[in-house]
Amino acid sequence: MRFATLLVLCAVMAVGANADDKWPAGYVPGTPEYSGYRVGGEDCENAVVIAALPYTDTGNTCSFLHDYDEVCFYSGSLSPDVVYQYTPCGDGIVYMTLCTGITDYDTKLYVYQDECVPPFFACNDDECSGGFMFVSELMPVVLELGHTYYIIVDGYGSDCGNYTIDITGDEGGSPADSPTWGSIKALFK
Repeated sequence: MRFATLLVLCAVMAVGANADDKWPAGYVPGTPEYSGYRVGGEDCENAVVIAALPYTDTGNTCSFLHDYDEVCFYSGSLSPDVVYQYTPCGDGIVYMTLCTGITDYDTKLYVYQDECVPPFFACNDDECSGGFMFVSELMPVVLELGHTYYIIVDGYGSDCGNYTIDITGDEGGSPADSPTWGSIKALFK
């Protein structure tokens, strides 16, 4: 019964979700202040909530603060970061990438589970190169029902810039039926 209730709640949230609804009227994405108050994305307490997949957003990290850092091969980053929050409606495999769109700086992408403290749940630095080199993606990431995930768009060193984040997947599906479920799940445990 609890699972069915959660699925209905997630479906209702998805119907009313619009990526543009997260910003107040007149707000320019990528700027952390608007009319004297802090808007979403600055840290885990003010994360931009992703209501449903697929999800795409663009922004610029340069006007945000340096709140988090994870070592996925490189340490000592002082880059500003932006935070997204996602609670899946069921177990699923998702794909997160900064490799499409307008990303134009050396990025780092990582995920925390349930709270924004180390160790990371998944992390990548420099997975792909397209229009700009040293861009990050996490493919695949196994998410589980009953957890909240914080997705942090960060940078290498003190780099910041424009980004496009795309998140797709089969959230709410049943990856346990997939023959690759065990091997994928083992990568992130």
